[in-house]
Amino acid sequence: MLRQALTWVVAASALVSALASPAAAEDVLGELARDLQAAHKVAKGRGVTIAMLADGVDPGLRELAGRLRVAPDLVRRTESDQRAGTLLASMITGKGSPQGTPIKGIAPSAKILSVRVRPSSASAYKKFTRTDSLGKLAQGIRYAADHGAKVIFIGDARGDGSNTRLVQAVNYAVNKKVVMVSAASRLENANGQAAPLEALAYPAAIPGVIAVGATDNRGRWLSKLSGRNSTVTVAAPGTRVNATGDGNRAGWYIIGPDVAAAWVVGTAALIKEQYPNMSPGRVAQALALSTRHRPKGGYSTTLGNGLVSPIGALKEAKRLNKPAGAATAGKGRVGKDAHFGGGLPATPVKAVKWDEAKLTRYGLIAGAGLLLFLISLVTAAVAMVRRRGKRRAPATAPIPSPEHPYGPPQSTASAAVRPPQPVWPDSPPHPRNGGQDGPPG
Repeated sequence: MLRQALTWVVAASALVSALASPAAAEDVLGELARDLQAAHKVAKGRGVTIAMLADGVDPGLRELAGRLRVAPDLVRRTESDQRAGTLLASMITGKGSPQGTPIKGIAPSAKILSVRVRPSSASAYKKFTRTDSLGKLAQGIRYAADHGAKVIFIGDARGDGSNTRLVQAVNYAVNKKVVMVSAASRLENANGQAAPLEALAYPAAIPGVIAVGATDNRGRWLSKLSGRNSTVTVAAPGTRVNATGDGNRAGWYIIGPDVAAAWVVGTAALIKEQYPNMSPGRVAQALALSTRHRPKGGYSTTLGNGLVSPIGALKEAKRLNKPAGAATAGKGRVGKDAHFGGGLPATPVKAVKWDEAKLTRYGLIAGAGLLLFLISLVTAAVAMVRRRGKRRAPATAPIPSPEHPYGPPQSTASAAVRPPQPVWPDSPPHPRNGGQDGPPG
């Protein structure tokens, strides 16, 4: 798995020279290098910390002197194997290899936070995966998010998406506006054979992580190393990069999906320098909308939206960061018709002089009219109350009977002691209860 994720060899100087010959100068890697030079005129990752979640970074690496922090080792296993994390860190933020064709760091001013979440050797890695189902990776993501990382490189990729802790850790980092990048690697089955191309690699397949496809130096998909599914966002060359290894040994040549992911990690760091509060979703959008060599139809499951463009991503991030509805700067002059209320009238405004005696007389007349209006309202209200009072029934209503539907005549004395009875409406009697007049018995 580890050798599949990242391959490195000691490159002879003749081999390095051949790979850097003019015949290969116009491939996508050379185009990407020129693109990066333009991007470095805008940003170099200053003030951005990149967390390397891999098998560790050599703390004595001179290229990262003063810019490397090492987190507590989550694996705690001593190995003599060359660390992939060292090679990738030198590629992302290093100053360039002193031998061969030096590759200046993609984000040469960024800082590195090394978080060891896996062993280095292939045999130790297989044993490690039997006891740890991406739990250490989840720990590493949370540690990086809590210790200042703005971008996280995730080097571990397995076909296990059921790890709840890992999903929660990704969500935790996204809420802190941390950009996470991982390679969409091709996986292995339990017997060591290549899994189907469509098999999902985690955490690359978790929403919130930018999955990267790998190409060769001509922009062709690396089918033996890179996966093929709809989680791929962008692609980058996964070949022909020189790096510095443990013990400051130069001349290392690295290839693989993690190399492709490193290009995107460095580009994300450039964006984060310019726009530190930009959300991971916006960063992913800037990367996707600015790609070069877009596949036919605009998207493919192998190359995503196309090959990453550092300078293009910076320009797209600037556009996305512009507030909606922002006003366009003018010449600094406002026309007279643009003022609130319109422009000034064409003719001067004439002042009117009022007679004080007339003003007093008009005020008295208006006050008298208002008083008459209020008196009329009060009179109408009193008359309405009186009319309603006449319609109301007596306090002791007559008792209804068949002979007298509204009740027989009552004397004043008897009415005073009789308890109150139901009041019926003032309307002519009508048939009820089988033809009987009056209310129901």
